[in-house]
Amino acid sequence: AAVTNLATGAMSFDLTIDQIDLDRYLSTGSRSQAATPPPSASMQNQQPTQLPTGALKTLQLNGKLAIGSAIVYGMKLSQVDVGIAADHGVLHVSPASAKLYGGTSTGDVTLDARSTVPVLHLNESLAGIQIQPLLTDFAKLNRVSGRGNVTLDITAHGNTTAALIGSLDGHAAVNLNNGAIQGVDLWSAINSAVALAERQPMPAKAPGNSTPFEAFKASADLANGVATTKDLDIASGDLRVTGQGTANLVTEAVSYRANATILKGAAAGALANVPLVINGTMKSPSVRPDTQSL
Repeated sequence: AAVTNLATGAMSFDLTIDQIDLDRYLSTGSRSQAATPPPSASMQNQQPTQLPTGALKTLQLNGKLAIGSAIVYGMKLSQVDVGIAADHGVLHVSPASAKLYGGTSTGDVTLDARSTVPVLHLNESLAGIQIQPLLTDFAKLNRVSGRGNVTLDITAHGNTTAALIGSLDGHAAVNLNNGAIQGVDLWSAINSAVALAERQPMPAKAPGNSTPFEAFKASADLANGVATTKDLDIASGDLRVTGQGTANLVTEAVSYRANATILKGAAAGALANVPLVINGTMKSPSVRPDTQSL
């Protein structure tokens, strides 16, 4: 490490760390407290965290950092390799690569704090990851399992994490295989729809509350913290579910309309297509037949 300009305090470095728990240093409280989640984690019922943009305006830094293993915002990473450059209010992290949850992460981050309202841009690609332990550690969500890819290309504006969430714009996509959606039982909703269509008593709810899938694909356009999906596509045994809707990342409210196609040979009475309504919140979604469409 070196101070390359004593007048400005400019620094350069090339550092290697065997292991580090960054949450100990990111926490605003005691070291035993968990660090405040970043903008992409759930923000409901949390106090907004102020970004340290004041210090960034004068920071001049250029270097490389390699970490054998790290914990950051609850996530467990290994073989972390990043380049960091900061100059006159612009922080650029690139390249940024790591191994995590059975897969890899590559991307770059830019934080521009030159104006009154900072601008954050994130371009990230996760490949071959196990999504359930990642979501559990990062966002305390346990709704989706499976292995696959996630891509993010998003921009946000604000001085706090809450403001960043409410201004998220960009695009995201997910492609998972051989997993399950917890808290959502599509077959139970379909059986209720069949009973309605055939004027039969509602069936008793089956034990368990999940939907296994072979494939789960969706992309979303984000605008002001709301993710709009038009290409939800789930293959689950004898079901093929397609749909569209929105997820509000600020309030966590979800609202989707879907159509479940029952493949030939599956038992579903006279119905081959069942319209469904998915609403509630990300932590507590509900699925029911679209009775108006039926």
